[in-house]
Amino acid sequence: MKTDHFFELLYEHQDKVLSFEYNEGKRIGVDFKVVSIDHVKTTSITARGKLLESQEVIMSISENKANDASFVNMKVERFIDMLNQVDQIKPFSTNVSLKVRYGNDIMPLTVMNIKGYIIKENYLVICLESMNYKEDVTSSSDMYISVDNFSKEEPSIVNFSPGSGL
Repeated sequence: MKTDHFFELLYEHQDKVLSFEYNEGKRIGVDFKVVSIDHVKTTSITARGKLLESQEVIMSISENKANDASFVNMKVERFIDMLNQVDQIKPFSTNVSLKVRYGNDIMPLTVMNIKGYIIKENYLVICLESMNYKEDVTSSSDMYISVDNFSKEEPSIVNFSPGSGL
């Protein structure tokens, strides 16, 4: 997902609690913290001498393993405020890839692409790249929106049934 699409999605769902799903039915606790936001610019040269440049933003997320009281449920509105503070220090580039860095006891620290999102009750669930969605599920009230089909006009909506629910 590109940064501008992510911000648009957040502003559209400010009243929800933000959650991330790194595998089907496996979610990062809603009391996570953003540890850092890295603005990465890569320059490389191909074997044929062509210069390639790219940019991406990587958000590092930490889960509340110790039940630390300073961790609170991450409301989208609060998350937006935090991103705005970061933007004041280092402005976000628009239309660059946004990725999430996360790991736990089961999964090693990994940088993952954002593949889509689910709106479920009062949650905005951001779906990360390691998920295996089935696009043929029709008996669910949850909606999975693919980043590949994301547009301002009409996003493509696919029914999805997560494994465990919130």
